[in-house]
Amino acid sequence: MSVDDRLRAAFGEQDESWDALSGTALREVSRRHTRGLRVRRAAVAGALVAAVTVGAVVVTRDGLGGESAPDPVGPPSPPAQAERTPSAKSALEGRWRSALLDEQDLRAALEAAGGSAFADQVLPSLRPVPFRLVWVVTYETAALSLVSAGESVVLDQTTVAVAVDGDRVTVAPRFADGATVHRFVVDGDELRLTFVSTSEPDSDGVPGEVWQRLLYDAFPLTRR
Repeated sequence: MSVDDRLRAAFGEQDESWDALSGTALREVSRRHTRGLRVRRAAVAGALVAAVTVGAVVVTRDGLGGESAPDPVGPPSPPAQAERTPSAKSALEGRWRSALLDEQDLRAALEAAGGSAFADQVLPSLRPVPFRLVWVVTYETAALSLVSAGESVVLDQTTVAVAVDGDRVTVAPRFADGATVHRFVVDGDELRLTFVSTSEPDSDGVPGEVWQRLLYDAFPLTRR
C-alpha cells in the first residue's frame, strides 16, 4: 500500500466517541469565549474611564476643544522620593518583639497607663495568651502583630516617618485617619517607645491613646 493510500485509510476512519462529546466541547468553547469577551470589554472600559479621568478638555471661545485650546493635561508626575538619611535607614528598621505577655501583664500595663477602665473592651482583642507583640519596620511602613502558638494576627498596619531630630517616630494607620507620635530610644538591641500625642479616633469605644500606650509603649522590644 502506498503512503497516499495509508493516509486516506487513516483519515477515513471515524471516531464515534467524538459525537457524544461534541456538544459538551462546543458549550465549553462558547463559555470561555464569552468570558474572554467580558474580560476584554471590562479592560477597555476601565481604560476609557481612566482616559476620561486623567484627560482634560478645555472650553474656549472657539468651542469645545477648539484650535486655541491647549493639549489635554495628563496625570501629574509622581513626586520624587525623599532621599534616605542615615538615621532613617538604621534607627528603627528591623524586626522587634516583646517578651511573652499574659493577661496579668496587660492589666498591669493598662493600669500604669491610666486605661484600666477599658480592660473589658481591650483584653478580648488580645488573645490567645500568652503572646508576643512583633513589630516589623521597613523604611516607609510597619506592621504590629500578635504572635501566639505559631499563629500571627496583624493588629496595626502603619506608615512610618522619622523626624529630623532622630528621636521621634510618627506612625499613621494605612487604612484610617489620624497619626501618633512616640519618642524612641534604641539601646543596643532594645527599643523603648514613649507616647507623645495622637490624633487617632476611638476604636471599639477605646481611645486611640489607650491602644497606643498599651501596644507600643508598655513593653520593651528586642531586635530579632
